[in-house]
Amino acid sequence: MAKHVTESSPHQASAIDQPCWFCRDFASNQGSGATVEMHDGGFVGKTREYQVREQCELSVPRCERCKSVHDRVEGYVGKGGLFGLLIGVVAAFLYVYQSRFDEIAERGTWKGALVVVAVFGMLGGIAAWALGRIAVPKGVKDQRTREQHPLIQQRIQAGWKVGPKPPGL
Repeated sequence: MAKHVTESSPHQASAIDQPCWFCRDFASNQGSGATVEMHDGGFVGKTREYQVREQCELSVPRCERCKSVHDRVEGYVGKGGLFGLLIGVVAAFLYVYQSRFDEIAERGTWKGALVVVAVFGMLGGIAAWALGRIAVPKGVKDQRTREQHPLIQQRIQAGWKVGPKPPGL
């Protein structure tokens, strides 16, 4: 069973005592920290079994202003993805309608329609993310830079990996 640890800084100091990692302009707030889930583990011998020995959630210091900016960008991505899916559903409907409903099963047109929906959904999310980055004020780092914080880098150098477990497990 994996042990779970929660830390807020490299020296167990309060996250409030530290400057915001993303802008360095303001003091961080307790509830505004950017959480990074990490795990320590590896494959057991030469098998495909992966064992998570320990998990932790680390909080990167972040001020309320930067949290607000990051939340806004995430909201844009979510809305853009939904908008893209909506366009994809309409495009897929038109694609299927043009192929005539009777011929769908025979030619496998429905598979192409699913691909159209997925592609438009992804394109909508990517476009919204790109446009959302414009909303980030100068001097504020993107939320993804939380993994460059010294506490996170220290854990990575010690063999830890970002994420609660490896993708696909």
